Amino acid sequence: MAAGTFPHPFVLHPEMAEALAYEYAIRLSKELGFHKIVLEGDCFEVIAKLQRPLLDRSSISTILLNIESMKDDFEELTFLHVPRICNTLAHLLAVISKSFPNPMV
Repeated sequence: MAAGTFPHPFVLHPEMAEALAYEYAIRLSKELGFHKIVLEGDCFEVIAKLQRPLLDRSSISTILLNIESMKDDFEELTFLHVPRICNTLAHLLAVISKSFPNPMV
């Protein structure tokens, strides 16, 4: 298990922040040598797009394509939607991370 934070000053909306976080998590997982990954999130829209990769024309389409291109680097890469009530630790980390000016893992 790993957790990290990184500042992104030009994030336009919460869905973009979620997608960037998943992309970062996948890159970090690859660097750490993980082969099976389960990513959980409470943003249903982004999780649904990652579970059913179709042509997407939203503002996060490039990020989704980057994630899709990294899937073959893993034995398993699973995206799960969890209600926010079950995701309180991740939400707390997100709130706390706003006070860190530099990336942290």
